[in-house]
Amino acid sequence: GYPVPQVYRRGPGELVLERIEGPTMLDDLAAHPWRTRSHARTLADLHRRLHEIEAPEDLLPHPVAGGAVLHLDLHPGNVICSPHGPVVIDWGNVRRGAGEVDVALTWILMGAMEGDQAPLAGSALDRARKRLERALT
Repeated sequence: GYPVPQVYRRGPGELVLERIEGPTMLDDLAAHPWRTRSHARTLADLHRRLHEIEAPEDLLPHPVAGGAVLHLDLHPGNVICSPHGPVVIDWGNVRRGAGEVDVALTWILMGAMEGDQAPLAGSALDRARKRLERALT
């Protein structure tokens, strides 16, 4: 029930997934900064729902022990705003651990984005990112 692309094929070093159409949440925020609160609620809900899923025992553990599935890269750039709702992509870092670690890492990643966006200071993208950070806290 969690919004992820359908897996078509999985093998050693190979993962073929459904293609999801739509902008990333980050791109949508840049184009529609008034959606900041709505996207912040969606991102928080995606974290909450993910951390309610009990991680399989064979999933690699995070150093901070826990039983939840952790994405470890769940930020607006890894959420596609599809016509059917948000879809979480980029599962290369998934682990088992404490959900709070995932939320904290999202906060750190979003703060790091500030440095990456320096040429866009004052742009709609920068303002949207800052509003999303405030809304998440």
